Amino acid sequence: MAMSKKKKIVIGIAVIIVVLAYAVLTAGVVVYNYRVFSGPDDIKLVEGLESDIYINPGYIERGIMFVGHYFDNKDAPYPLRVQIWDKEKKYFSITVNKITVTYSDGKVSEKNLHWEKELILLEDIAMLSDHIPDVVEEYMDCTINIEGFLITVSGEKESFSSSAGHFEYEKRSGIMTYIQFISNI
Repeated sequence: MAMSKKKKIVIGIAVIIVVLAYAVLTAGVVVYNYRVFSGPDDIKLVEGLESDIYINPGYIERGIMFVGHYFDNKDAPYPLRVQIWDKEKKYFSITVNKITVTYSDGKVSEKNLHWEKELILLEDIAMLSDHIPDVVEEYMDCTINIEGFLITVSGEKESFSSSAGHFEYEKRSGIMTYIQFISNI
């Protein structure tokens, strides 16, 4: 028995309404498969300076809004994010000369470089938030040591050699709604 034209139109409209309601309520489905490095962010460069570092694998999103999304990482090597907050506005710039990454399998990667950045002077603080490119090359637990110096506003050089502790590698994957996903980032 053939379906009448009117019944086909009603079913088509009902399907469109259900899909639109789903899209508005959930913003679509997310499939994710990415790597994260968690661990101690704080690193003591010099006394009295608040700073932290973290491994930033970055994310790639592919998809159609309100329908579906796929999140994955960019390929290694990953940059190291460096953040500094100088409440006393004592420092003018930072130079990193060497980064040593020691992986859980015993592999050691040393990177000699000349990464230099000036702190941004705001009304009540001097700060920096920037990336050192291509630092972490492996997908595994690691510790990171950075060496370099800070230049004070008066031109004095203060050297540092600091370890950031243990970063744990974890691979995460799953399916959830877009709203759930962005609330968990």
